[in-house]
Amino acid sequence: RLLLELRPDEAKADMPLVVMSSSGEERKAVHLGADEYLSKPIDGEQLLGLLDRLTGRQSIVDVLLVDDEEIARYLVRQLLPRSRYNLIAVDNGNAGLERLRETPPDVVLLDINMPAMNGYEFLARLAEDPALAAVPAIVLTSAILDPYERSLLQRAAMVMSKSSLSASTLIDAIQGVLHLVDPLLTG
Repeated sequence: RLLLELRPDEAKADMPLVVMSSSGEERKAVHLGADEYLSKPIDGEQLLGLLDRLTGRQSIVDVLLVDDEEIARYLVRQLLPRSRYNLIAVDNGNAGLERLRETPPDVVLLDINMPAMNGYEFLARLAEDPALAAVPAIVLTSAILDPYERSLLQRAAMVMSKSSLSASTLIDAIQGVLHLVDPLLTG
């Protein structure tokens, strides 16, 4: 009940919320707005790591999501804990490139099938711009890709199916890609 009361309150909307419970209902807690869930009994080292993240001792990862589907943007927002990820979502490739040029994120999550500029063209433009070429991109798609389409995604650091997305798979993918780019970022 407390989670439902705190999240809509604008003054408290950005406050990280941690649920500590022995109920094993992590999915429910995250769905209701918790940023983190710890199972009892609490592991001291895990708690200290969480407190480091929440108090700013660990850097927050900037993520740019480029997807024209509102449901996909909502899903990704729910899967990434606010205490560790700053998610900016845009609904088309042009807005994504504009945002990238303003403030390059640590990683881009990219849909392929979008109107105006699809993900293939977005990746090509990313590769052409020396200031943006180092930003890793993870393609999130529900399409079944043929070999030619896969070859067009060589610039992407990773390709993931939207149907297999979960908080853990998405977080692992982002951390894995960031570790490849700069091992000090994920230290």
